[in-house]
Amino acid sequence: MARRNERCPCGSGRKYKVCHLGRELHPIEDRSLWLYHKMVRFAREQADDEIDSLAGVLTDVMGEPSLWAEMIKAPLISDVVLHEEEFEQGFLDGRLSTLPDDEVLLAQQWMLVDRTVFEVESTSPGSIELRDLGTGEMIEVVNVDDNPMSRPGSLLIGRPLPVGDIYRAFSGFMALRPDLVQAALSVLDDKDPDALMELLGSMHRAPEIRNTDGHEMEPTEVTWC
Repeated sequence: MARRNERCPCGSGRKYKVCHLGRELHPIEDRSLWLYHKMVRFAREQADDEIDSLAGVLTDVMGEPSLWAEMIKAPLISDVVLHEEEFEQGFLDGRLSTLPDDEVLLAQQWMLVDRTVFEVESTSPGSIELRDLGTGEMIEVVNVDDNPMSRPGSLLIGRPLPVGDIYRAFSGFMALRPDLVQAALSVLDDKDPDALMELLGSMHRAPEIRNTDGHEMEPTEVTWC
């Protein structure tokens, strides 16, 4: 019943004419990214403190607190709040009466998808084939840019979401070192957001140089007279 210039009743925050007007019958594949953006918007509105806290844990472990303002905007942080912090359910509880049935079903399906570790098996223009190291399942992920992380043999942490027969990497991926695979699988199995941020932050922390006794080495300036 919304008029063109009124807020769309779906809860996106946009005007009806630029949101759902004329899109009611578009395939769910065309609306999946828009649905995900609505869920992220909800998380950012309802879980601002959680986002700030997770970004703080990540940047503190990295040893780069100055990056906090940048990290609070990272897609990964919002997705962790949605899934590991369980704000997906809150989104559905508040939007159930305004979402089309197929979007409700898709959001419910996404709630069952956990973050895990993948190995890149093969690539093609615009897509990559991944093997879930936890289950051995093979999936195809589209909308992926060609970069070093998407080369065969690379290890990635992510939560690609199913849309029909393919998967979409809405929240992106983070590269993982081979020596951290078991630790990552354990952390992801526990679904502890802070532990996950600590693990990811440790991969980007500047290396510490220690002497043979295990003491941290410090730069020293020597002047010859």
